[in-house]
Order: sequence, then structure tokens, then C-alpha cells
Amino acid sequence: MKAWKALVCAFRWEMLLFVRGRIGWILAVGMLVSGVGEGISIRLLPIQFWTDVSISVLLTTLLITLAIGEIAQQGNEYQGAKLIWSTPIGTTSYLWGKYLCLLTIALGFSLEQGTVAILTDWIFVWHWPPLMYGHVAFQSLGIAAYIDLWWKYMLWPMLLGTSLAYSLITILKGQQIIVYLAVIILWITSYNQVLPGWLDVLGMSFHEKSAGSLAVALDKVLGPAEQTNLILTTKPMETAMNLVRMNILMEGASSGFLANRGELLLVSLLLVWITVGVVGWRRQRYV
Repeated sequence: MKAWKALVCAFRWEMLLFVRGRIGWILAVGMLVSGVGEGISIRLLPIQFWTDVSISVLLTTLLITLAIGEIAQQGNEYQGAKLIWSTPIGTTSYLWGKYLCLLTIALGFSLEQGTVAILTDWIFVWHWPPLMYGHVAFQSLGIAAYIDLWWKYMLWPMLLGTSLAYSLITILKGQQIIVYLAVIILWITSYNQVLPGWLDVLGMSFHEKSAGSLAVALDKVLGPAEQTNLILTTKPMETAMNLVRMNILMEGASSGFLANRGELLLVSLLLVWITVGVVGWRRQRYV
């Protein structure tokens, strides 16, 4: 069987298992909640913009990563590998086909989260909420800003998380507790900036300065009342959202940020190739 046909066959098999499972519905609801929460929080209180984005990236990518581990394990439970190994499909084709299927699923759900956030940002207007929430007076952040945030902060942790969960589940033969603990520890330590820069999965160390500069700029534009969003005044609100958009645009322009994203890409690909090597060695050993 040609390599590309074998890869497509493995992709379709794994996608079929995913469609028949229940984890997709749970993940879809999680992305819906995450997107709505992000869109509302940014419109309500842009002074805490980077805090809201950081929490959203942490929870969204962590949930996707854990779900990918569960989906990867489904194939093991159905003994899909044994079925595949009984056909002429090669190890590399099968494992890359499965990985690309998982990556497609992760990408789809991350795009769902971003789309929901954009729609919420566009349609959400709540003029008379309880006093503790304030009034929605700030402009919509806009589609371009959300797309910029997605590729800078959602895409790369999702890519690494998919590769990590897939690799560990496959190599450790379904030891899910170990895999989930490893992922949670990595994400939490990255959020708390405990790890070195090249392991900064969530990019926390890069937008720390951006958060500080944005807060200083907003302090000059907004008074205390506008910062808590209790008074409807059009001009300062528009200026504030323009500052947020500019801050997002400038974020990630440094060579260090681009190098970090490149490192995450290389590590992701390396994990898949290590998985292919380990499984291939096991398959030859037991043939």
C-alpha cells in the first residue's frame, strides 16, 4: 500500500473512532464556555486584558490537550493498532495518520473557541447588569485582534499539547494518569513562570511587559470609574480599546518570542518522530 494511502486510511480510522465517542461533545461545550467567557471579560474590563487572555489560553489549551490524550487512548482500547498492524500499512504512515487526525481535531476545537469569542465580542451588549459587573461600554475588540491572539498564543500550546499527549499515551501504552499529571504540571508551571524561557509553553514571560505597558497607558486614558466600567463615556472607551489593539499588534514582535514559538514547533515534531521510532522498534522486535 502506498504511504499516502496508508496515512489517509489511518486518519479516517481514528476520525471514525472520535466521531463515535462522547469526548467531542464535552470538549465542544468546554470551548463554548471558554469563548463566551473570554469575549465577555474583555468587553467588561479591558484593564485586565492580559490576565483574561492568560487564563483563557491556560484553560483552553489544557482542556484540549487532556481531551486529545483521551481520544488517543480510544484507539488503544479498540485495539486499532493490532488491526492496522495486520494490514500492509507501515508504522510511519499509521502513526503520522493518527497524529494528523488528532491535530485536526485539536485545531477544530481551538477554532471553535476563537469563533465563539469573536461572536460574543461582536454581539454582547449588557447595559444594565448588576452593579458589581458594571456596564458594557467598551467597543468590540474586533476580528483581527482575536486572530492575532489565536496564532500567537493558542496555536503553539495546542500544537505542543497534541504532540505531547499523543506521544506519551502511545509510548507509555495508555498510562493516562501519568500523562495527565505531566501535562497539568507543565501547564501550571509555565503559567507561574517557573520554567526556563524555552519551555514557556503559554508565553507568559513575553506578555508580562506588555501587560505593564498597557496598564500604564490605560491609566492615562481612563479614570477610576471608567476602569471599573461604571460610567458610559464614548471617547475614552474607544481610545482604550485602540490601545489594547495596538498592544496586541506589538506583542510577539521580539526575536525571543519568535524563537520560543519555533522551539515549540520543533519539539512537537520531534515528539512525533520519537514516537514513530519507539513504536517501529517495538514492532520489529515482536514480529
